[in-house]
Amino acid sequence: MIRIILFLLFTVSLFSGVQAQKAKPSKKPVKQQEMVHRSPSDPAQFPGCEDVQQYEMKISCAQSKLAEYVKANLKYPKSCLRDSIEGIAFVEFVIGKDGKISQISLNKKSKHPDMDKEAMRLIKSMGKQKVIWIPAKHNGKIVISQTVLPIKFKINRPVPPAVIEVDESEEN
Repeated sequence: MIRIILFLLFTVSLFSGVQAQKAKPSKKPVKQQEMVHRSPSDPAQFPGCEDVQQYEMKISCAQSKLAEYVKANLKYPKSCLRDSIEGIAFVEFVIGKDGKISQISLNKKSKHPDMDKEAMRLIKSMGKQKVIWIPAKHNGKIVISQTVLPIKFKINRPVPPAVIEVDESEEN
């Protein structure tokens, strides 16, 4: 009986020692993760309009530059063109304090997986082309932000020529 009690005391003291060792604080400095802002007071902007002074015009210019980038780099999936499929893929990504994008993912899928794949490729191409965004600010301080970008897939159909009807009942 005494052996069992001594064994239990030994086991409990050994377990307590292991727990105490685990609870010791690490001597390495812990790097605290920064908050990712989803709605900063001054959102991140696509580059190319840094010289524009008026805020509203700068935002409009940045949106136009982003639309130009998308139009120039988007490759409509052949399978979707063939089947006349249109849709929108929502791509989510983080813009760091350095303006680089990371953590790219689908926020909401489109009607076709090839559209999702192309939307992801398009956003990843910004990193490969070293596109540096103007980082977001919150209360005047540069912050990490998260953006959701809708990528619209719309087939440009030719517009038929206007038909001019001539009333033949009128005579000169």
